[in-house]
Amino acid sequence: MISCSLLQQARARLKLLDSALTLECGPKYNGPLLPKDFSAKSVNVDGRIPRFAAVVENSLKALFKNSKCVTESIARVPNMPLNELYIIDLFLHKMPIPPPTSTEQEVDVLEMSLQRPSEVLRQRFNPRYDDVVVASKMATSKASGRGSRSKEEEAELIAVLIHLPEHFCSGGRDLIGPQMMRVRHLRLLGCSVMSLSLEKLAELRSQPQALLDYLQESLSPPKV
Repeated sequence: MISCSLLQQARARLKLLDSALTLECGPKYNGPLLPKDFSAKSVNVDGRIPRFAAVVENSLKALFKNSKCVTESIARVPNMPLNELYIIDLFLHKMPIPPPTSTEQEVDVLEMSLQRPSEVLRQRFNPRYDDVVVASKMATSKASGRGSRSKEEEAELIAVLIHLPEHFCSGGRDLIGPQMMRVRHLRLLGCSVMSLSLEKLAELRSQPQALLDYLQESLSPPKV
């Protein structure tokens, strides 16, 4: 007889596969095919991650000093399974830099557009109602001339991932497969991803400028 725990593990893996295919294949897969799971669950988060997320948040405020941000710590990716791969350690919604000719009213409108980043992502992507994934929408928008603002004028979602030593292959440089998928999926959802090594953060914690340089180098744009 199969135990309940084994059934739960199998169901969780099937949900993860279903969601991954929905995101990566879009209309060709026509998912998600599995029903939404409403059972109460939780995900364990390593205690070191929130501590270093606070360090990163302070440094990002200095890095983005000309832009206002709304931040969330340990945010769940909406409309995706509750799985550690869909947990964002630090999530930012960064206000676009207003053009020099902007009026005070236009700047106020930009500031009011700032929301909790997980809510912005929820509005962008719902696989149960969207015909195509968000990346395809963004590409279509650009091709048709809509959304043709410069990068400086576009609001940005930034997902900060703090990788533990076990998230890397034996060489310590390349991420293991599940973590690479985690980064890829966030970029498909329209997020810029800042993929950081916890060990590197610990090394640079007392070197503010070196830490800022590391954060800047680690930022990869969304995939469109």
